[in-house]
Amino acid sequence: MAETEQFPLRVDDLRVDFATRQGTVSAVDGVSFQVERGHVLAIVGESGSGKSVTSRACLGLIDDNATTRGSILVEGQDMLALTERERNKLRGQRISMVFQDALAALNPFATVGRQVADAYRVHHPSANRKQAHARAVEALAAVGVPEPAQRAAQFPHEFSGGMRQRVMIAMAIVNEPAVLIADEPTTALDVTVQAQVLQVLDELRERMGMAMVLVTHDLGVVAQIADEVAVMYCGHFVEKGTVFDIFDRPSHPYTLGLLNSTPDPEADGKRLKAIPGVPASGSSRPSGCPFHPRCAYQPEVGERCLVERPELGERPGSEQHRAACHLGPERKLP
Repeated sequence: MAETEQFPLRVDDLRVDFATRQGTVSAVDGVSFQVERGHVLAIVGESGSGKSVTSRACLGLIDDNATTRGSILVEGQDMLALTERERNKLRGQRISMVFQDALAALNPFATVGRQVADAYRVHHPSANRKQAHARAVEALAAVGVPEPAQRAAQFPHEFSGGMRQRVMIAMAIVNEPAVLIADEPTTALDVTVQAQVLQVLDELRERMGMAMVLVTHDLGVVAQIADEVAVMYCGHFVEKGTVFDIFDRPSHPYTLGLLNSTPDPEADGKRLKAIPGVPASGSSRPSGCPFHPRCAYQPEVGERCLVERPELGERPGSEQHRAACHLGPERKLP
């Protein structure tokens, strides 16, 4: 299998800077990853860590005041080297995105069937309306919308939140893309509906063999669906590994903090531990390790944390396990 077939999405040294009145804000700072066909990479972190900017950069959906550098290869084609017209040919066909706010993303004045069909006809201009509608009904059925032929004639406000999100997924997969990016796909949904939406995504990933990037702040979601995890803080990855590495052998204090602040249904009466302080931002990034003002282990390491930014280095576990921390690999976190 060719490398572009095995890894339909490959990102190398991605950097995104925004020009503002207060100066340059570095939202993404040297991020690299690849996603294998049929696998799920989850990017997790607090709000403002750069997760959504990374995902939008993969589709070239960055504001005009941004400068994007590095490479984003979608089946071997560099999104950053293409013209806008060339990128439009890839968006929705080879790489698609499920946005978090389905109600805002859907057109309230068009039926859901029309919207899914339009997404299909953009990349299949020779298809007539009847053919596009039939494909839209197939896509709605594939994501578990009951009575898809009848419901295709309804408008977004006639759907529940979970069903609207299924419509968004149908629009994203109607052209059978090689890469699917899901940006907080279960936000504002109750737990039962969250599980249903995740099951739909997982079944589609397995059936269609898509490479999937899941952007979320919810580690419970990650545990259910991800194969690999990248923990993001202040614009760069502080830890990467398999889902077992991250949950069973966390090697960065920030990862440990996220896990300790996540409710555990089996830990009866256990108090959650909040991460102290506030997240660093791209406009006020501390020197050295950006997490050091909030890190309980900084006194143990000393001044090095304050002046030297750590690079991702090998950690115990799988071959993929890496962490950017001055604590040595032999130091096991509790």
